[in-house]
Amino acid sequence: MTGRVQYSSSGRSVPVTRVWPTDLQPVLDSDGLVAVRPEGFAVDYDEPFHDDYFWTALFDPAELADGVEIRAVTEVDRHGRATWEATVRPTPAYEPRCGCCALLAGDETLDDRPWVPTVDSVVRLDVQTGICVSVRHVGTGWSGQEAELRIVGVDRPMADELFRPGTLLDRIRNRRRP
Repeated sequence: MTGRVQYSSSGRSVPVTRVWPTDLQPVLDSDGLVAVRPEGFAVDYDEPFHDDYFWTALFDPAELADGVEIRAVTEVDRHGRATWEATVRPTPAYEPRCGCCALLAGDETLDDRPWVPTVDSVVRLDVQTGICVSVRHVGTGWSGQEAELRIVGVDRPMADELFRPGTLLDRIRNRRRP
């Protein structure tokens, strides 16, 4: 994928080749899980972007790797798919991709103070894809977003009609608007 980087001092831009994370082979541990995440400016972890970084974090839940206290983990079946369910709580070391649309509940001020956890969250990760398919916050007094996703296909073509105006995706978007 080729994009452009804007230089603010001159207003000119130069072509930059971006790399999809799926084009890289991460270092895996003995369980087959990612031990070392490929990093670098050219690796584009911010797609897909829909409305805000909350959706990006659902598809790439790397922010759950550090600064999170894991209280319980079970394997559950969700819509016929193996899923790991965990009760988690962010610690002050939690670093969401974006403070205003983090996966876990809490409060991040704009100064140098750390993340302030508010309540536990129950997250579910699809075992095959690693996608966070569910986020629920437990209790009251939290702010943030919750989500429930259903995976209908992995590594298979999807009809173009699903993504055209006037289709199911468009109707879902319009239903959320007042």
